Amino acid sequence: MKSLAGIEEWDFSDRRGTLRIPCHLNARLGDDEQTEVEVVDIGLRGMRLLVKGKIRKGSTFELHPQSGQGKPVNCKIEWKKKHSQGFLTGVSFQDDKSALSSSWLFQELKAIGLEAVQTEQRRTGVRVICRTPARIRHEENKREVVLVDLGLGGALIELEGEPLKKADNVRLEFGPMDELPRLALNCEVVATYKRDKPRAGLRIDTFFDGGVTDIERYLSHYFALAQE
Repeated sequence: MKSLAGIEEWDFSDRRGTLRIPCHLNARLGDDEQTEVEVVDIGLRGMRLLVKGKIRKGSTFELHPQSGQGKPVNCKIEWKKKHSQGFLTGVSFQDDKSALSSSWLFQELKAIGLEAVQTEQRRTGVRVICRTPARIRHEENKREVVLVDLGLGGALIELEGEPLKKADNVRLEFGPMDELPRLALNCEVVATYKRDKPRAGLRIDTFFDGGVTDIERYLSHYFALAQE
């Protein structure tokens, strides 16, 4: 799959914690308004920046949006290499998850349809916001639901009427759509949320129809739609 940002493919696999989201966001280093900075891609632990000026390995700084609006992100330069326009750098986040989630950077991610979520095992994963019709089968009953977001290991659904309960076993079904196949996933409810329309967080246990590659195709599809 060719990168949507022209840099590299989004690796949806979070097994190694190396998931990268390609993007083009303009920023600035601290109070330096002269040096142009572009966020090339973002991971769960850091990001790559194209710095069109001088930068020192090991230095720490606040990354601000070019507009100046929003909370900055505290970063550290872990590596750098020469680039035709300056330096391509790898930076690590120095803020805790609470500070990151309220920063301008992660607000930008939400704006393009992405969310960082805590899984049941307390690992962080990324889900793509979908909001598409789907179905669940639960105790011989078939119910229409909304697939709110989707990841490799789970999903969030919204439903009408009686809420699901933790530890319920359901089969989540969606598709086919365009060139995407029908998927049927055997899931367990691992979280429930009381709202006007109840929601349930699902963990994918096994595949009834489809597989991991098919989920990746859906993730790519919804990610592309969010950027149109």
